[in-house]
Amino acid sequence: MATLGSFYVFNDTYGPKEGEEIKKVLYYYPPTADENKKCKDVGLVEAMIKFVETFTNSPCQAVHTQKQRHLYYQPEKNFWMVLCVNIPCTTKQRDDQTISEYHDEAVHDNVFGIVLRQAYNMFKLFMGTFIDIISRAHGDVQSLKLRLEHFYSRYLSTLKLSQCDILDVYNGISWLPLDKGMYLRIQCLMNRLESKYSQIAYTAFLCSDYLVWTGVPQQDMQVIYQYLISSLFPSHHEQEMASQDGSRQSFSGNNYGQFITGVPLRPQDSKPSRIPRVYINVDGVLKDFQLIVYRALSVTVCALIDGSYTITPAFSKKFDAELGPTLTELASEIVQKYPPKPSRLVFSSAV
Repeated sequence: MATLGSFYVFNDTYGPKEGEEIKKVLYYYPPTADENKKCKDVGLVEAMIKFVETFTNSPCQAVHTQKQRHLYYQPEKNFWMVLCVNIPCTTKQRDDQTISEYHDEAVHDNVFGIVLRQAYNMFKLFMGTFIDIISRAHGDVQSLKLRLEHFYSRYLSTLKLSQCDILDVYNGISWLPLDKGMYLRIQCLMNRLESKYSQIAYTAFLCSDYLVWTGVPQQDMQVIYQYLISSLFPSHHEQEMASQDGSRQSFSGNNYGQFITGVPLRPQDSKPSRIPRVYINVDGVLKDFQLIVYRALSVTVCALIDGSYTITPAFSKKFDAELGPTLTELASEIVQKYPPKPSRLVFSSAV
């Protein structure tokens, strides 16, 4: 199976003088690699990029070797990201010799190129662009290095390269198809929510791991969706099971709602995650929002709240009191009338 060999981020304009090459390296995995290894790898990538530029205006995107596949991506001017994937290998005995066979066909440039792009998009969602981070730190590159280390030291451990396939190329979303009546009820609910709370800029509605409705811009929703189903929902479920020792939570009345990110409202609620701050592209400009995730039984509402707004316990209690009973009722109806038979739809932009 394909495995991660190395992953690094560098800026080809840093460290222009001889002996300062290490300044180009902003992040490198594995962290145990010495400076000579880091500088050598970055130097080889720079040489390959310049070599390809002499023949074409298109940037170099992949380099094939017998044992590894190297994927290159330039997300921002002068910044490069590199993903090195180890080619799956099997051994055979032939004439009393052990021969290694590398299965090059198991590693596709398109698939792992998108994995590399998704790594950047996920970073940008929670941290902003590389240039913006340096700008906010008044030109201090160390600020970017710290954020790269903080994010990718955790993110890379979640990558399952052996399971990557064509769906990763299109960053697909699973939809739960509903009839017009139910869909309009959900859409009206989300519209009322945005109208009543001026702090809420965008909302999305999910049932289990399936998207039902969203007002979030398409490309940003794809990244948020991947974060929800691959990270936030599983970790919250594990936390619930650990805190309950396998027993079911007891809720009173007709409100089964609780915050997955936000403020705990009842003693029996699992402790929610801190409210993540995300960066969304609004008319070509990245703006920061707070991501509130609220769940009642099997349905989830995501609300993107203006980053300058202070979310208070009073706001959370009002939000819960108004939305919880409605979501609880909707969840019961959806489960009864529409057992999950999702269709796999694909959003495809320029790939």
